[in-house]
Amino acid sequence: MTDSTASPTEGATSRTDVAIRAFESGDAGASKAVHDSTNVTAATENHGGLGSDFVKSLIFGGLDGVITTFSTIASVAGGQLSIETAIVLGFANLIGDAIAMGAGDYLSSLAEFQFLLKEKERGGKMLEAGTAKTTVAAALTAKGLRAEDAAELMAIVSKPQYREFAEEFVLTEELGQEVPDDPLGPAKDGAVTMISFLVFGSLPLWVYVITWGVGYNNSGGSFGISAAACAMSLFSLGWLQGTITRQPRFKSAAFMTINGSLASAAAYFLGWAIMQAIGNGESC
Repeated sequence: MTDSTASPTEGATSRTDVAIRAFESGDAGASKAVHDSTNVTAATENHGGLGSDFVKSLIFGGLDGVITTFSTIASVAGGQLSIETAIVLGFANLIGDAIAMGAGDYLSSLAEFQFLLKEKERGGKMLEAGTAKTTVAAALTAKGLRAEDAAELMAIVSKPQYREFAEEFVLTEELGQEVPDDPLGPAKDGAVTMISFLVFGSLPLWVYVITWGVGYNNSGGSFGISAAACAMSLFSLGWLQGTITRQPRFKSAAFMTINGSLASAAAYFLGWAIMQAIGNGESC
């Protein structure tokens, strides 16, 4: 009778594959062996998929883009307005909101970055004054370390040769924050948010542009196709999120689709209700 449990090395093509398989199978011995099998003193490990550094901005911008744009389309359709109106309002909102979202993400990330740099500087002054040892040692003790171990750790960290590390250590333990290592990070966050907003947010609008361009003037039909495109955009964005964060892709995609669809449905019925109240449902 053969053992159905595969070895961590079976089918693996590289050291990284072996390490991943060992981790997934819970084989601590194999995991240790593969990490000990290299002569390098340090290794950089990627704990996220491609784009993991910008996953927040990517998903935030894309989701808000789809919902904002399609909510505009849905409110126009609910109000029984023309296809031209949907195109004009949709692209106006898309461009304006994309710029605002990108700038907002950049400015907020920059403010956080500058704040953390100041706090890191303050941590350096605390080290010079000697107060950091007591403050951080108390924080470490609150996390479960023995008082003597925390004091010993701070005595080591506070040595002059570890000054750069010590400043970041104080910031991490006191505020639970880390200084980003990329000064251009805020600008990249803003750019990713804006681009993601434009790409995903424009997909429902292109349906209107194409149908209008070929002379298809059935607003209800265009809205239905656009709704399908919106659902596909949300599903794709959720699938991308699951891929980047290494979470169940279908679950992430389904949750994203449901969340966005509810917001869009609310916009549609709100537009319909307002038009019924003030315009008696007459088309413009």
